[in-house]
Amino acid sequence: MPEANSAREEILAHIRSSNPPDNDDTRLIQEWMAIRRPFRRKGQLDPEDRLQLFEDRLNDYGAGVHHAISQTELPPVIAAAIQARGKRKMLVPPEFPQAWLRYVLCVPTKSLSLCPKPWRSCTRWAHGL
Repeated sequence: MPEANSAREEILAHIRSSNPPDNDDTRLIQEWMAIRRPFRRKGQLDPEDRLQLFEDRLNDYGAGVHHAISQTELPPVIAAAIQARGKRKMLVPPEFPQAWLRYVLCVPTKSLSLCPKPWRSCTRWAHGL
């Protein structure tokens, strides 16, 4: 067994030598902060062009984009989007404004116990009418 022990010690010594003790957090943070980052930090598009670019990217990924000019138009647009996709149920996060789901039946998940395990934090199911 002494041979195995010495091989182990040799491997550990090699690992220790590749991780010298002067790898302290302060030095690593300073090295990281010293890296030049010459990339652009502020966009040059106006808000309308930026929104159009975002919509184009969503469409590239097959996401549906629906337009509402004001908050009062949101409830029917949301209901139409749910119906257009043929969805009968969707998860609704707790922060989602209830008023936007005016044309959609919302049932608390606690009464249904249908909320899938990864989504236990959802508070409502929205049912397309």
